[in-house]
Amino acid sequence: MRSIRTKLTVIIIATSVLAVALVGVSARWITHTQFNTFRLEQTRSAFIDAATVYYQQHGSWAGAEVGLEDEINRILGVPRTAAPNGRTPNRHAPDGAANNAVQPAPPQSPTGVPAVAPTVKSVQAPAPAPPGLHPLDRFERRNPFALISVAGVTVIGNHRWHRGDVVPGRVIAGGTPVMLDSTRIGTVTYDQPPELRTLERIYLRRTGQALFYAAIAAFALALAVGILATRFFTRPIRDLTGAIRKMRAGELEQSVPVFSNDEFGEMALAFNDMSAEVARSQRLREQMTADIAHDLRTPLSVLTGYLESIREGVLEATPEAVDTMYTEATLLQRLVEDLRTLSMADAGRLSLQLEAVDAGDLLRAARQAFAPLAEQAGVHMELAVEEPPPRIDVDPSRMRQVFANLIGNALHHTSRGGRIVLGARREDDGVVLTVQDDGRGIASEALPHIFERFYRGDTARSEPGVGSGLGLPIARSLVIAHNGTIEASSELHHGTTITIRLPEAAA
Repeated sequence: MRSIRTKLTVIIIATSVLAVALVGVSARWITHTQFNTFRLEQTRSAFIDAATVYYQQHGSWAGAEVGLEDEINRILGVPRTAAPNGRTPNRHAPDGAANNAVQPAPPQSPTGVPAVAPTVKSVQAPAPAPPGLHPLDRFERRNPFALISVAGVTVIGNHRWHRGDVVPGRVIAGGTPVMLDSTRIGTVTYDQPPELRTLERIYLRRTGQALFYAAIAAFALALAVGILATRFFTRPIRDLTGAIRKMRAGELEQSVPVFSNDEFGEMALAFNDMSAEVARSQRLREQMTADIAHDLRTPLSVLTGYLESIREGVLEATPEAVDTMYTEATLLQRLVEDLRTLSMADAGRLSLQLEAVDAGDLLRAARQAFAPLAEQAGVHMELAVEEPPPRIDVDPSRMRQVFANLIGNALHHTSRGGRIVLGARREDDGVVLTVQDDGRGIASEALPHIFERFYRGDTARSEPGVGSGLGLPIARSLVIAHNGTIEASSELHHGTTITIRLPEAAA
């Protein structure tokens, strides 16, 4: 049994069957118990009423076993037995005489010899009671109730207590008192519930049959619900399995339908997000490979061209030619170093030499390093450092690399006469470092992607001064390595602000 659908169906059906069986058995037991209790209370109440009326009419229990026999039989639903002549047989006459018809004496002849009398058919007497069993004993054997006088003597017996038996006080204490005008005149006990009447037995039998048919219907319903429920619950799994197989075959961008807001719906949404991210990452890797090939091909082409020309004697190895080849080799070296830095950061193997640094000193050093370029570009650089300056635990060389990338981008996108502000302040138990410019800004559709590798928006690759597209990704990796965050906000034609949040150094 490998299918989860089959397993769920079996579990649902088994649980339903067990529940129905438990309910059915409990209902049948409760029905029988409550019905027997109702039958007992009904017959006991009727027996007590009949006994009370008898005592009220006779003033004592004398003859109660005979006087109440027919009433008790009626209460218990025992059919009344009649003799063939329509008279009720006297069950209290001596054995063998109570149920025989009286034969008239044969007529005497004048000579004293009995004349031949006409034949009279005698009434067949019922079978005599077993030897030693008094006729009243038969009544006691089927009567569940025993009537006990206030003296503790059995007046009307049952299967346990016979007429004349003295009943212990503990039994009398557990019985039901018989009262007349607030005076206790006797006690009624029972040793077993009364037998059910025919109609009552039929009712209970039909109730049991109804419960059985209801159990069968519940089983069929559980089977149908189990099949439908498992189809519903396993459909997202089947869809997800099919999508995963397509991804394994190379179709990375897959989407499965979301049918609900429960855990299955969350799983489908998570898979769709994962699939979209995997496909996007694959596209980025492909784009990165193409970008790396492009950025390597340009300086290599320049180097190759110069070297071939020098080797063939077309070009002399002048200082200018050597400087050009050196510049292109430096570009290659920087690109390779940037890729190495990114790979080490991704692998978590980027070594950091942390020390407590004054954030103001760090920003002043960065401004000083770019002061000549800023002056050449006609851009004013200034500091906005909170006093006293906050301190941060960083690797100074790595953070200088971060600010070199950020300030270089700011200078490239800020027009002459513009301004770049380097700021540092405390905020929410941390330190916020900012690089803000009033340059041309970043388009809203490009802003979420500026920290992706080799991303350069719509800028042409041949535009002079455009870098490799690794500066911001490297800055992001280095900030994350310092347990910090970096984000960008920008408004087109109004400038860009890069915000770095780092933990403050312990005092």
